[in-house]
Amino acid sequence: GEYCGMMSGGKRHGLGSVRWGDRSEYHGDFAGGVPHGEGLYVYPDGSQFRGAFANGCPTGVGHLTEPFGERFRVRFGGAAPLGSPPLDRAEDPPDPFVPIKAESVSFTKSPAVGRRADGTPLPNNHPHDYSHCRDVTGRVCWARPPLADVPLWNAAEMRGKVCVVLRGPRAPGPAVNYNVKIHHAQEAGAIAVVVCDWDPKGRFSTLPRIEEGPGVVMPDGKEFGCRVPASFTLFRFLDSLQEGAVVRLMYAPVSGTCGFHIGPPGWKIGSVIVDKQESKVGLSRERAEALMGEFFAARRGERAEEERLLR
Repeated sequence: GEYCGMMSGGKRHGLGSVRWGDRSEYHGDFAGGVPHGEGLYVYPDGSQFRGAFANGCPTGVGHLTEPFGERFRVRFGGAAPLGSPPLDRAEDPPDPFVPIKAESVSFTKSPAVGRRADGTPLPNNHPHDYSHCRDVTGRVCWARPPLADVPLWNAAEMRGKVCVVLRGPRAPGPAVNYNVKIHHAQEAGAIAVVVCDWDPKGRFSTLPRIEEGPGVVMPDGKEFGCRVPASFTLFRFLDSLQEGAVVRLMYAPVSGTCGFHIGPPGWKIGSVIVDKQESKVGLSRERAEALMGEFFAARRGERAEEERLLR
């Protein structure tokens, strides 16, 4: 199958993703060339099992979500190969999405500045450019592969969604820059991109930057230009970015302007907001559409009130 991820001794080892010819996928931990650890297996029909794997086989108790949204608690014995049905299953409706506000920092963009002979970037003295940043509302869709280091395998599901990708991979994996991740999300039709750190100890210490324009060419040969809002958030907010949840990406003015002072001068702080809502999984199409209508009607009312106060 098609593989992207970490290797050791010529074998798949560490965090990786593989896609086979029957349209099934695995994303997660590998050891000795096979799935081993925590991961996500996507069946050819689109059903997804999230749980533990040992020596290439699903094992123990996990959750199986079917294409129409029904979720089940399932058990595997650890001997049947990938794609096998579970030993038993029981309905397990998901909890409502957890309302939360995740802090983020917007990517600034600039023309390419080039690199020194040793590969380190030259100083970037271009002014911060946040012209791509605007408030948006949409449903979360996690990239597959999560590192977005190749064109997205779930591009058909991504159009019109807020794409969440992982930073990395961590060393010794091959580096994948932010330009590539955002490009693949844009090409799949995402309306915004949130990059989540993989490091539990990570913090907002440097301003994330992307380069665009002449000389910034992507693996598919296209010149890169960032057209959608893009933010960076921390590992501690990873569980806030819940698949299928409606989120609002909102940006404050640039720090140091308009009397606004949050973060170092020149930084643009953002928030990824999950409002109180039912889980879309297991809802009928009619109920899910009604909830979306209620949400957007509430947002229109909030915007009207904000404009009234500004006047």
